[in-house]
Amino acid sequence: MLFIFWIPKFADINRLIADYFGSGIARQVANAHTIFNVTLALLFLSFTSFFSQLIFKLFPDKQQEIEIKPAVNYLDDNLIETPVLAINLARAEISRMAKLLERMLRAIIVPFMSDPNLIRREKSLEPAEKKLLLQEVPCKDEYFPQLTLLEGLVMREEKIDYLQAKIKDYLINVSRQNVSSNQADEIYAMMSIVKDMESIGDIVHRNMVPLIAKKQAIELDFSDKGKEELMIYHEKVCRQIRRLKEAFAQKDLDIADQIMESERRYLELESQYRDRHLQRLLNEQHQTVKTHEIHIDLMDLMKQIIVYSSNIAVTFTGSVARRKA
Repeated sequence: MLFIFWIPKFADINRLIADYFGSGIARQVANAHTIFNVTLALLFLSFTSFFSQLIFKLFPDKQQEIEIKPAVNYLDDNLIETPVLAINLARAEISRMAKLLERMLRAIIVPFMSDPNLIRREKSLEPAEKKLLLQEVPCKDEYFPQLTLLEGLVMREEKIDYLQAKIKDYLINVSRQNVSSNQADEIYAMMSIVKDMESIGDIVHRNMVPLIAKKQAIELDFSDKGKEELMIYHEKVCRQIRRLKEAFAQKDLDIADQIMESERRYLELESQYRDRHLQRLLNEQHQTVKTHEIHIDLMDLMKQIIVYSSNIAVTFTGSVARRKA
């Protein structure tokens, strides 16, 4: 519509250009198309943001709403009769489970490190108060800002439970096909792995989340040293889960070996931190005394996750080694 009243003048300019270069009709047609498209592109370049907003308004992105609901991304029932492909799909889904666990672990530490004065305290996690607690923690989920941090934890725990059940059923159906002995061993190893991963999710959801209410109830932060130790150890735990995710995604035995080798060092570190914490307790540091139980429980739960991750790496290493053999 912008060009329609300018076509005669545009045609004259196009002929002049063609005559100057001694070009024929074919060149004139090519020049006309080029000038037309480039001119419109330059004109509308400054309106890109406006049109982007208009398109999103007309066709809103609903991908996040879809992702919140539990669903499998890789399992394909049509490939169950081809075990080698089906096992690879299950492994990709397990890697996704590890990613969800990593996000849960990244989130769970935030309420414990936040300024307690910013959070209204509740005395318990009675059923009638659970919904209220979810609304009161002010932190937002990193990936779904429409959710609170605790709602994001609950959502991912539900996803992990869902995936554990779906992967187990899928692998059972694959095992009923004509599989080799190595494939059968790998299938049952993967079933054990998803169960262990589901147990890690339970540690976060059933054991760590209730500690948030206890932490709020005492209205006191951890000591500086205690907070530092918790943060450092939390990062070690997240690193182990991240390694699990990478090991499954890349089918990498070396990464699994790193997990197993790190277990001893991390367990020794937890023991050192426990001794330091008890020493502060003996010195009757006010914050340490008040937060003692929560600190010890958090460290113990993170240690359990370290042990689970190493057990998963052992199972994974054995199954991959047998498959390669």
